[in-house]
Amino acid sequence: QDGSYLAELLLKKKYIVHGVKRRSSSINTLRIDHIYQDPHEKNYSFRLHYGDITDSTSVSSIIKKTKPDEIYNLAAQSSVSKSYKNPQETFTSIVDITLNILEVCRETNYDGNIFFAGSSEIFGNTEIKANIKHEHRPLSPYGIAKETSFNLVKLYRNLYNLKCVTG
Repeated sequence: QDGSYLAELLLKKKYIVHGVKRRSSSINTLRIDHIYQDPHEKNYSFRLHYGDITDSTSVSSIIKKTKPDEIYNLAAQSSVSKSYKNPQETFTSIVDITLNILEVCRETNYDGNIFFAGSSEIFGNTEIKANIKHEHRPLSPYGIAKETSFNLVKLYRNLYNLKCVTG
């Protein structure tokens, strides 16, 4: 859902947008039908690529093929309640994907901007509005995975000078 909204916004700003779709996914483009373009079209502003972003080789191939100016990572298992039932899938879909993108960008000396979708779940239960200075106390596998990715992004920004942020 968030990816379709982001794609719409970027297309309005005249970006060429590339999205990644799992091979195991059905050809369900319901959320993007209004912007979807046939992959055989020569002039395009929106293109879907099949790939598995939990696999670093797939991530590397897509980044090398598309040569993006910016990377937005919104991919993840997004259910807090589901994270208790399947924490491994949650960590794979959040932490492994984040690490794959960061490593490919580090190895290829990627110079573009990288955005990772964070979550207020890193703060845990808060009685007041939380901000970035608020203590991090995740209380679910989902929150812990988002916290881990938040720290990976910070590490790669500081250690390797990648232009990456968590929002």
